[in-house]
Amino acid sequence: MKNLKLFTVTLLFLTTTLVKAQHDNKQIIQETITKQYEVEKGASTIPYKVHIKNKETSEVLLKKEDQNALNQERINTPEMITKIIRIDDDADHYYDNLIELSYAVDDDADFKIVPTKNGFVITVKGKELNYDFMKKEYQVEKLDNNFFKIEKIKESK
Repeated sequence: MKNLKLFTVTLLFLTTTLVKAQHDNKQIIQETITKQYEVEKGASTIPYKVHIKNKETSEVLLKKEDQNALNQERINTPEMITKIIRIDDDADHYYDNLIELSYAVDDDADFKIVPTKNGFVITVKGKELNYDFMKKEYQVEKLDNNFFKIEKIKESK
């Protein structure tokens, strides 16, 4: 009976995974970078981490005239970058803030994260987000508000 349950659960898992794998036709490239910075507070310095996860996605589309051919040609589709930036600015093991950016891959050359005396500045396509480590606040120009998605997270793993 125990083996039957295990077999059923495994079969259900594999079926769900295979069906999902066949549904999305995307190319995904992922990269993760962790940077450490410091902020001065009086006579001491406080370290904090910025964890940046890059995810580059593009749809995989094939030419309709090659539908039954063995070697099909791909259609160029716009590639998008999603950056998830998590900030750990205290002594626990959880990240405290999350910033998500999505933009065209051509604009990724403009991405910069530069430390300041109070935190850091993220710049993409001329748009800026200033993060203040001590206040745990961010500042964005009103016009750039839709570009940066910011979430306050209570617990992250």
